Amino acid sequence: MKNFLTTHPVLLAAGLLLGGAATAQIRPVPKLLVGIMVDQMRPDYLTRFSSEFGPDGFNRLLREGFQCRNTHYNYIPTVTGPGHSSVYTGTTPRYHGIVGNSWYDRRLRHDVYCTDDTTAQLVGTTTKGMGVSARNQLSTTLGDELKMTYGGRSKVLALSLKDRASALPAGHMADGAFWLDVNTGDFISSTFYMPKLPAWVTEFNAQKKADAYRQQTWAPLKPAAAYRNSLPDSNRYERIFKGKTAATFPYD
Repeated sequence: MKNFLTTHPVLLAAGLLLGGAATAQIRPVPKLLVGIMVDQMRPDYLTRFSSEFGPDGFNRLLREGFQCRNTHYNYIPTVTGPGHSSVYTGTTPRYHGIVGNSWYDRRLRHDVYCTDDTTAQLVGTTTKGMGVSARNQLSTTLGDELKMTYGGRSKVLALSLKDRASALPAGHMADGAFWLDVNTGDFISSTFYMPKLPAWVTEFNAQKKADAYRQQTWAPLKPAAAYRNSLPDSNRYERIFKGKTAATFPYD
């Protein structure tokens, strides 16, 4: 025994560490993990507009959470498809395969969209279109890893206005991915995830929330003075909507 301890100090140290870990208090595993991505929201907006945020939203995340202050993109282009995949796979387009929102496939000899899936069909809509999934994504996502770690017991769902912002973060093993059908205002999915929409999605669609918002006037929530840290309402970076003469509020 003496010779063993002399010649295997690393094993002894490991044994002591494991023994100590067994008696240490184990932190509870969170039951809910929520990932939120806001398209085109620069990181400086968190501090630039902090005075307009409530105490329990972004300010709480800044106060009680963890903030990465020195992160950089090491790929081009920084469009939404590669961005969503890079965040949720933890790697870059070279490895996860989503090099753009669309790209030319040399093997197929035509352009492909990042979530195109010829083996799937749309669910919950009569709109004609290609099936959607993360099949073109070559890496696993955070949701996929949770599924594998907990033997499939984790529930992974993704929701977005765009199909790519839902399917790519959801990954290959998700229980569901849902996005907005701009033609109907309903949330839809793909047979890659399910043969038909769950009852709770169908019930939500029946409320026609999108139609209710279409009938309202889109105007600033606060007085003009509250937007002192924003660009002027009329600026050269915004396109004019069809039927409007200027890109300014309100919108009917």
